Amino acid sequence: MKTSKLTKKNNQVSSGVAIVEGERLIRQLLDNNVEIIKLYSRESDSLPMWTNGLNIEVLSDKNFSALCSTKTPQNLVALVTRNTSPIENYETLLYLDRISDPGNLGTILRTALALDIDGVAISPDSCDIFNPKVIRSSLGALFALPIEIKPYSWLAEQKAQKILADLHGTSIYDLPPLSEKKILIMGSEASGPSEKIKQIADITITIPISEKMESLNLAIATGICLSHIKGNK
Repeated sequence: MKTSKLTKKNNQVSSGVAIVEGERLIRQLLDNNVEIIKLYSRESDSLPMWTNGLNIEVLSDKNFSALCSTKTPQNLVALVTRNTSPIENYETLLYLDRISDPGNLGTILRTALALDIDGVAISPDSCDIFNPKVIRSSLGALFALPIEIKPYSWLAEQKAQKILADLHGTSIYDLPPLSEKKILIMGSEASGPSEKIKQIADITITIPISEKMESLNLAIATGICLSHIKGNK
């Protein structure tokens, strides 16, 4: 695909590719055995040694900047396939319902991979998982973690204990022993879990917080919940 077409999101989606910006993130992808279709660099930059053997195209500074979504482009851009690993056997899974903020989604994926969660299922009405901000904030976790877009019907059919995080419920610090197979469900940043999700859940939990603060950021709350649920025996 010509670089001029790559600058448009619709062309990236229809061609099944995504753009990853920055040397640190690209090296993270290589460490996770993600295939780089093509690497782009600026004619004004020298190439680092680790790029030897990769398919590289050198662009003018203007054309290189057009590929980037950041205001201050980094030194390298990679083209990768819009593809994630399927969810297979799992003990601890995360289900995300109507997540709208790409930064939150990316941070949650990074946290899930760091905590060795077995996979993440995402509702179809969440933001695009290949949004550039998701890619950046996930630090490559998007391509290393089993991720699938799954509707509520799939969640309802899962033979696992479904644990919903909400404003009211059992304190996460007082959780009884959970099933070996479990799914943590986190709802929308703006409106919380949907009524359909509430009907699917087996248990509802909450994180007690100080009266001095109204709520927690969704990504922070997800990390706290995942840590407690993963360690619950």
